[in-house]
Amino acid sequence: MVSSLSRFAAFILLGSVIPVLMAQSDGVPGFDGQWKPAKAIRAGQELDAEHLAKVTVSIKGNSIAISEPGKTEKASFSDAKPGNPGTINLVTERDGTSVVLEGIFELKGDELALCFSKLSEKGTRPKSFEAPSDSVTLLRLKRVK
Repeated sequence: MVSSLSRFAAFILLGSVIPVLMAQSDGVPGFDGQWKPAKAIRAGQELDAEHLAKVTVSIKGNSIAISEPGKTEKASFSDAKPGNPGTINLVTERDGTSVVLEGIFELKGDELALCFSKLSEKGTRPKSFEAPSDSVTLLRLKRVK
């Protein structure tokens, strides 16, 4: 009787843990899709509408690709935690070395805001969806339907 209860408890525990682990490895619910920037601030400068029209953002699983004329930046994200705002870490490469950029996000329907530090030091996560300096990038995206 005790071993049957133990097996049942283990089954229930695994049933609740496995979906959480799968969700973490598959990305953030609601992120997948094609996105267009409605606003972008990079290096302290807001990108103009003409440039934004040429930018696309693709998210699949935990991978993100930001394409603009002449280049595509790719990254993956990890440690996404919901909240107000949610926190997220972008993992990308600089000079052949993997770096982690701390960020925040907010997903409301078909609008996604991502704001992340361009510095790879711990503790540089933005506190709000603003990019007052050249060390923070802000993207406000709308889902392409």
